[in-house]
Amino acid sequence: MRLPLEHWLAEASLPEEANVAFLEAARCYKSAAYRAALLFSYLGWGLTIRHRVLLARCPAGINATQWLGFGEKLRSDDRWEPQVFDCIQMTQPASIFDVSEDLRQQVKYWRDRRNDCAHFKPNEIAAPHVEAFWLFVRSNMTKFVPRGTRAALIEEIRTFFDANRTPPDSDVRPLAKQITQGIEAGHATSFFRDVVEEFHIGQLGSLSEPAKLFEGIFAVNSSLGGPLSDYLATETGLLVPLLRQNPGRVLNWTANRELIRRLWRELLFSFGHQDLPVYAALLRNGLIPPSEIDEANSWIVTKLNGDIPTGGDLEVLLGSSFVSQFARYAFDESKIDEFAWGNRNAKTIRWYVETFPITPDGARLICQAFASPPFPYEVRDALGSLLELNEIKRQELESQASKAGVTVPVNILTAAKPTG
Repeated sequence: MRLPLEHWLAEASLPEEANVAFLEAARCYKSAAYRAALLFSYLGWGLTIRHRVLLARCPAGINATQWLGFGEKLRSDDRWEPQVFDCIQMTQPASIFDVSEDLRQQVKYWRDRRNDCAHFKPNEIAAPHVEAFWLFVRSNMTKFVPRGTRAALIEEIRTFFDANRTPPDSDVRPLAKQITQGIEAGHATSFFRDVVEEFHIGQLGSLSEPAKLFEGIFAVNSSLGGPLSDYLATETGLLVPLLRQNPGRVLNWTANRELIRRLWRELLFSFGHQDLPVYAALLRNGLIPPSEIDEANSWIVTKLNGDIPTGGDLEVLLGSSFVSQFARYAFDESKIDEFAWGNRNAKTIRWYVETFPITPDGARLICQAFASPPFPYEVRDALGSLLELNEIKRQELESQASKAGVTVPVNILTAAKPTG
C-alpha cells in the first residue's frame, strides 16, 4: 500500500537527502516502528529547512557575520539540527521565516516528540503521532521559506544564463528544482514576473532563455506547474517561445479553449516563425474542435513561412486534411504564382512536389505559372533545383504536363539553383 506521504513526496521536490529520510520513515511506519518513523520524518523536515536556509541570501535586518555563522553550523554534521530549530524560532533582531507564532510553537511541540523518540523517553509514540506530523509537514512545508530566498534564486538564474559562467547547453532542471523548493505556490506569479524582468523582455527581444527556464520547471513536475500555466496563459509572448521548444506542452492548456484558438488564429507563425510543429501538436491532442479544423487548416496555410512537416507531424497533418488544403491553396488557387506567399513558401512547395505524385492538373498549373515572367523567382529556383537533382520527378512532371496538353516551360528546366 502506498502511503499518502509517499504520494506527496512524488510531487514535493524535496532535497534528495530529505526525500531519503522520509522514505525511510515510511518503511519504518509500515513495520510499526513508530518511534523510528517519527524520528526519520523529523530529520526529513529538518534537512529540507536546512537546504532552504543555505540556499537563501542574508535576510534584511540580520547581521551578515551572524548569517555566515548560521551557515557554518548548518553545514556541520554535528550542529545542523539544533541550528535549524534556532533559525525557525528566531525573531530578533529580525526573523528568518515569516511564519506565525502558532507555527513556531507547533515546531517546538514536534521537536519535543522527536526527542522522545531519540532518547527513548517514557512518552508513548504511536501511529497517530507519525500521521499527525506528516499532516503538519504536508500542510506547512511551503510556508517555511526563508526571507532572502527569492534574491538568491534570481542570482542563481543570472549565473546559469551567463555564458561566461555556465555552458549554454547546461541542463536547466537542477536550477528549476531549486526554484520549486524555494518558492511557495502562492508567491509563484510574482516570482515569475521578477524572472521575466531580469531578462529585460521587450528590450533585448530574446525570449528563449525564460522559455528554457519555464520548461525546466514544468519538467520537474512540481507544485509550481499550475501557477506557471496560469501565468503563461496571460503572457503569450512568453508562452509561444516555450511551445516552440516543446510543442507537446500545449496539453497544459487543454481546458483553455479561448487560448487554444488564439494560438492558431493569432499567435503562431508571427514574425516569420515556422510553427507547424506547434499546430500539429494542437491537432494531435484534439485541442482544436472538429467543427473548427477546416477553418484552422484554411487559415494556417496562409500563414506558413516555408514550414516543412517532419517526423510524426506529417501523419497528423495528413489525417486532418491539412496537406490537401495546402495543395488546394498552392495549386488550385494558384498561390505558387503569388509573389509574397509563393516566395515565402518556396521550400514548402518544393517539399510537396517532391513528396506527393504530380497530377495532370498540378502539372498544368505549374507550367502556366512559370510560362513567362513575372513570377516568384524563389519558387522557380526551388522547383528547378528539384528537377535537376531528381530525374524521376522531372520525367513525372513532363509526363503529367503532356497529359494536360501543356509543355514544361524552359524557365523551370534551366533554373537549377539549389535552395539548400
